[in-house]
Amino acid sequence: MGPDDLAYLIYTSGSTGVPKGAGNTHSAVCNLFEYVQDLYPCTEVDCVLQKTAIGFDVAVWEWFLPLMSGARLVVAKPDGHKDPSYLRSVIEQESVTIIHFVSSMQDLFIQEIEAFNGCSS
Repeated sequence: MGPDDLAYLIYTSGSTGVPKGAGNTHSAVCNLFEYVQDLYPCTEVDCVLQKTAIGFDVAVWEWFLPLMSGARLVVAKPDGHKDPSYLRSVIEQESVTIIHFVSSMQDLFIQEIEAFNGCSS
């Protein structure tokens, strides 16, 4: 296998609304890992929460970054990514240090934390 060979295929409707496959090469995946590792250094002392649905491309780095760096990987329950209260609980119980959120979910999660702590924005 070479760097330009297909690593995985993900299906998306993109901006067209028409489902299509989008391929990612091994070199592109390696570039992603290097970028994420530079942006959010991950080491054996970290704990990454894998909460993204497997069909979403973020799941690739959630699975492999901790495996590549020796970090601990915690896998959320199915559909756990939809429940900010559950996520807060897992983060606290497992001492999660790295987690990925899309903006809308991050907003819900922050609201949950503020409500839990009795804080306001």
